[in-house]
Amino acid sequence: MWTKKIMAALEAIGKRVPIIFPFHPLTKKQLLALGLGEKVRFHNSKENVDLSSPGIHGLDPLGYLDFLSLMTRATLVLTDSGGIQEETAVLDIPCLTLRDTTERPITPKEGTNILVWNDTKKIVEEASKILDGKAKKAKIPEYWDGKTAERIIKILAEQGLKSRELTKTKGMR
Repeated sequence: MWTKKIMAALEAIGKRVPIIFPFHPLTKKQLLALGLGEKVRFHNSKENVDLSSPGIHGLDPLGYLDFLSLMTRATLVLTDSGGIQEETAVLDIPCLTLRDTTERPITPKEGTNILVWNDTKKIVEEASKILDGKAKKAKIPEYWDGKTAERIIKILAEQGLKSRELTKTKGMR
């Protein structure tokens, strides 16, 4: 089963570095139902805990800003989320996607994303490369530079100018 394969990879990686895993309630429920809960140290969101020790640290779900803060301090991110694939590309954070396809194909092509699916060996190998300082060389994809609004305004201004010129040539006002 895919969950056991991914957990085996997380256990192996967790021997080298702490894994901080904000669990969706359904993911946690499935993990516990499969008898894999003992592989995770679950922490209550109210307690002050040291997350620096190796192993898998399970947290309650995080809000977007807390999750973004956590992600910006990560050495690597493992996810199945398309949005997180994009965010890690922009933030230049290595990302291993636990899927065999992506609706964001530019993230593995140009960004930091590597598709690893549920292949325990591949997940561990790619994570080890990253942890050993041999992360995939990536660039922020074209147009992901934070200047989209400026480009839109420029296009709208040009279209507005063309529209006024067209109106003048047809004698309309």
